[in-house]
Amino acid sequence: MEIHATIEALLHYANAHLLLDELDYVYSRNRILSLLKLDSFELYEVNDDEIDAMTGPAEILGALCNYAVSQKIITESEKCDFSRRLMDCVLKRPGEIADIFGRLQPLKALEWLNDYAQKSGYVKPAAKRWEAKATKGKLEIAFSGSDCVGSVCGIAAVEEKKKKIKYPACKKCRDNEGFGSSLNLRTVPMELYGERMFFCFKNRATLVNQGMIVSEYHRPLQIDKTSLNKMFDFAAAYPKWMIAAAPSDHESYLVSYRQTPFNKAGEIARFKSKEYPYIAISTVEWYLGAVRLASTNREKLIEYAEKVLAKWHDAKKGNTAAASLCKIDTNFCLELIMFNEQNEVAEEYNNLSRVKCITELMGVFSINKKTEELMEQVQRFLTKEEKFSPAKLEGDLAVHSAMVNRLMSNASNKTTALEASLDVKDEISKTLENALISLNVPIDVLYDEF
Repeated sequence: MEIHATIEALLHYANAHLLLDELDYVYSRNRILSLLKLDSFELYEVNDDEIDAMTGPAEILGALCNYAVSQKIITESEKCDFSRRLMDCVLKRPGEIADIFGRLQPLKALEWLNDYAQKSGYVKPAAKRWEAKATKGKLEIAFSGSDCVGSVCGIAAVEEKKKKIKYPACKKCRDNEGFGSSLNLRTVPMELYGERMFFCFKNRATLVNQGMIVSEYHRPLQIDKTSLNKMFDFAAAYPKWMIAAAPSDHESYLVSYRQTPFNKAGEIARFKSKEYPYIAISTVEWYLGAVRLASTNREKLIEYAEKVLAKWHDAKKGNTAAASLCKIDTNFCLELIMFNEQNEVAEEYNNLSRVKCITELMGVFSINKKTEELMEQVQRFLTKEEKFSPAKLEGDLAVHSAMVNRLMSNASNKTTALEASLDVKDEISKTLENALISLNVPIDVLYDEF
């Protein structure tokens, strides 16, 4: 049977790319047979050269899922979940992944784990992305393909005994590993500032090699001495990798090997501190007030950053900050983004992306699958492929009515598909730029500290 050959292809793929031991073939094969409700198996030869050249398992998983649908084992809508269950049959267990990671040199370990996450199909880079060149900060926007926007925590554990506690408490919790849509997630332990944390690569990455470090327990994060020390531990062990964080319900840190638009932003002015003469201080040309600090001295950088943060927090109720850190050669570059958590972001902006997440604060936005589909519908309105009427704004498009009305009022009678796509992207870019502008709080109060 052709399905038997496809099963064997998945086993060979896992052997070539995911370290599946040949001694585990029978066990893994039988688990797959059980999922496909097959009670026999005939061995087939496969083309090893073709499998070695594959960069992901999507083609093999697609064939297995199509078979399951044809046999009424699953429905069309259950394909994603079923493909995860198939992959779980051939992936290394979390403890095995952690053992391999721990034996490698730090930078090689990150490289290996990222490759494993991609080869397993868990990491899926954004298929569509663009740089909004017309915006001041050259914002980056990606259609993530995911139904989840950003990485915002859900509800925390509920104190009242009568209420049911949500499990996992949020989408960042380590409890997600192996649970639901995170069946193929693999985390590895990472000690930072004497505490065991957990690292994984993001399944829907908006940045290159985007990872996340989370605390073992569900607790909030603020930028303070403890969180800064954890960031410095990471930066010291993984030079050239950027680590960043913003206040959140679950302590977590963004990790990436690529600079964000914020990191690439220029300087407005440079300052010198009499007390800390060896720290290079500058304000950053960004939508939000931001300070860039550079030095080879970790302890003094943290000490000075604490003073700056304390002054900012004391200046006004609700003042808070996000932080970004990277080590290049012997120099640490610590950047602080100042904002007020009580500043409201207009609903129009939040309907596109969660603007107060760390990636968004640094100029990288993720648009979810549902919104992408709605924007495609708007493009059809602009090209007259689909007739527009105010009634169309009463459904899912209602939350984007202001944007749609602006686009329709400026539309020409003959708009091509390309022009419509560019018009929609420009409107999204402007809307998200305005979201960042709305969060701005002047940082004049800090100048006396410089």
